[in-house]
Amino acid sequence: MTTAERLLYVVRHGATDWNQSGRIQGHMDIPLNETGRAQARLASIRLAVVRATALYSSDLLRAYETAQIIGQATGLGVVQTPGLREINFGVWQGLSSLQIRERDPEIYAARRANPYDVAPAGAE
Repeated sequence: MTTAERLLYVVRHGATDWNQSGRIQGHMDIPLNETGRAQARLASIRLAVVRATALYSSDLLRAYETAQIIGQATGLGVVQTPGLREINFGVWQGLSSLQIRERDPEIYAARRANPYDVAPAGAE
């Protein structure tokens, strides 16, 4: 790789209890669970081997905690930025897909068909 080339690794945050129960997190600040911490440790091994040079994270706890674990293995500090947050799902945050389908069946179906133009109340 030449000095002008850059390789970008994108790492999703580790698992949370809400991930495992199928609940929408969005901007809710949910921490990692033990599985998520183990996943972050595995990612940290890979990133330490490739000698990552910078580490950026959303400011949400699950992403920041994932990045901190990676930072411990790589020796990198974490730069937090709200611009890396997941999208805000508004009134659907905290609900499962089943709960959303029961609560807002028309909006749910429309969003599934056209996710870029349809959103629940309070969402992006």
